[in-house]
Amino acid sequence: MTQSRAPQLRRRLLLEDPQRLSDGAGGYSESWAPLGVVWAGLSAQTGRTAGQEGGSLSLQRYKITLRATP
Repeated sequence: MTQSRAPQLRRRLLLEDPQRLSDGAGGYSESWAPLGVVWAGLSAQTGRTAGQEGGSLSLQRYKITLRATP
């Protein structure tokens, strides 16, 4: 049986929540409110370049590992 290594949680991330603020004219604007800081493991996954009109777009996927909390 192989043992898996514990993830290295070395990246400090700010956990945020979207907030809708009334603009007073029937609409709203969206803002972000901080909830707290979490430590995470971050590893790059597959990436690619996609061609679009007038240029190219680089797409990169990441795997984010967090410690479980209630």
